[in-house]
Parts: sequence; C-alpha cells; structure tokens
Amino acid sequence: MVQLVEEKEIEPIPVNGDKDEGEINFEAELTSALDDLDDERRKNKKISRLLNIKNEEVSVLTGKLEERKKTTNELDEQLSLKVIENNTLIEKIFSLKLQHEKQELKIKNFSVLEEELIKLKEVQKMMETESPSPIENLERPQVEGSRALDEILSVQRPAGTMYGLGFIPESSQQEMARKSKGGVTENRTPVTQKKKESK
Repeated sequence: MVQLVEEKEIEPIPVNGDKDEGEINFEAELTSALDDLDDERRKNKKISRLLNIKNEEVSVLTGKLEERKKTTNELDEQLSLKVIENNTLIEKIFSLKLQHEKQELKIKNFSVLEEELIKLKEVQKMMETESPSPIENLERPQVEGSRALDEILSVQRPAGTMYGLGFIPESSQQEMARKSKGGVTENRTPVTQKKKESK
C-alpha cells in the first residue's frame, strides 16, 4: 500500500490545469489511498484472526494426532500380545488334536476288543449248549474218585481188630513204656506201612 501511495505521489501533475485543481487531485488521491490502506488493514486483521483460528485448529489437530499415535502404539502392543496368545492357543489346539486322535484310536481299539469279547461270549454260549462246562468235567473225576475211596474203605477191617494178617504186635519195651506213662494205647501199624518206612 505504501508503494501505491508513492507511485501515486510520483505521478506527474497536469500542467495545463490550475494549481488548485492539482492540489485537489492530490488530496483526493491521498484520501483514496488512505481509505485503501484502512481497507487493507481491516483485511489484514481479518486474515490474522483467521490465521489465529487456523493455528488453534492446527494445535488441536496436532494434539489429536499425538493422542492417535498413543492409541495406535497401545493398539500395536495389544495386537502383539494377542498374536502371542493366538500362537499359544494354536499350539494348545494342536496338542489337543493329537490327544483327540489318540483317544479316537483307543476308542476304536476298545470297540474292536468289545466286538471280539461279544464273539467270544457267543462262542462260549455255543460250547455250553453243546458240551458240559469245565467245572462239571472237573467234578466228574472227583465223584468217581470218592466212589473208589468208599469202596476201598468198605473192604478194610475195623480199626479195633488187632489180630489177623497184615498186623504185627509192638515190641514189649514199647508196651512197657506206654504202661508206665499211665495208659495202654492200641497202636498197631500195618506191615505194608512198616516196609515202606524201612525203605
């Protein structure tokens, strides 16, 4: 604006006019230049106000940007922690899958064993219907043996008889020893038993 005023001041004054007209034109130009200067000052004030507002907005935005940076850093840390947790969970899932597969194999083996057990039970039922049980087979020889023992015992003579074939009297010394102890005992042994003892 100062340059415009200077340029306006440098402009030549028309010679063909009077002095009064030149002075009037100069004053009019000066007043118009001052008016223009006032307008520019007003514009400058408005621009400075707008600039201050924009600076405030920029400072607010920078604060928000810093807050966002902080939040992004926090989110990055949380994300890294979540990645670690995810990796641990993946490892656990893998181990659980292996355990599940092992359990499935055990269940399959158990089902196979159960089927075999059912088949064996069916075979056992078939054998029970066709032939007697092994317990009965074991009882049969015992019954036969007891019968043979009963027959042998029925043939033997009573224990009170101390004469006849198969018995020998004890020595006199043994009899005297027993009498001195206070009682006579009937203790005669078969000849066959003595022969076995001597062998």
